[in-house]
Amino acid sequence: MLSRTVRQLLDLLNRLVKQLDTLVPFLALTHAPVYRLVQSHETKWFTAEQRAAIPHSLGVFETQITHGAFLLGYSYSEAFLADLMRQVYLARPRMLPKDSQLNYSDIRDLRSFRAVIAFLTEKEVTALFFRGMDEMVEYFEKRLGLGWNPDEKKKAIVASRLRNCIIHNAAIADQRLAAVSDYSPGDTIRLHSSDVHEFGIMMRGLAQSLWNQAKKRHLRSKT
Repeated sequence: MLSRTVRQLLDLLNRLVKQLDTLVPFLALTHAPVYRLVQSHETKWFTAEQRAAIPHSLGVFETQITHGAFLLGYSYSEAFLADLMRQVYLARPRMLPKDSQLNYSDIRDLRSFRAVIAFLTEKEVTALFFRGMDEMVEYFEKRLGLGWNPDEKKKAIVASRLRNCIIHNAAIADQRLAAVSDYSPGDTIRLHSSDVHEFGIMMRGLAQSLWNQAKKRHLRSKT
């Protein structure tokens, strides 16, 4: 069973790497010739309503693409972390919090102990991923025993707060982002392709490290 879990975890790692790789050609769309091509063909390729939304400067065009690529990369990375957490708990259910509570309505339709474990695992994952990245890193280290180096911690936390500002604050830096980065409150966030590539490189290394730790600590077959 554990060897199967290791294979599933490796699939998660490979999936993340492939997903991050897809952002490379996407970011290539920020090149000026691509923008000029869009401008020259906009009447052929887009409806009048769609044309109204096309950026009227290369800078805005680049920002929209880089922000979109960053948000995709962040979502892919968060999905990897959530799935890694699931695999660890499914392989080592005794690690689930001892104070986990279940109502009768929660387990009424669950037909096996394995299904109960899966339900508890999903409940724990969902609760964690509604918290901030600071708490997620601490949880991985203290609850799962999966360490992050200081640079990974800082970059992951900055990425999380960048993501929140882009989505929830119209790409304007807030105090929480300013507290962990060079941004000041009120700054407009304009990511560049290099920022997205740097995040992708960091996440590839972090994912490999967490995978190696999880395999060694939790998913190694007993002999």
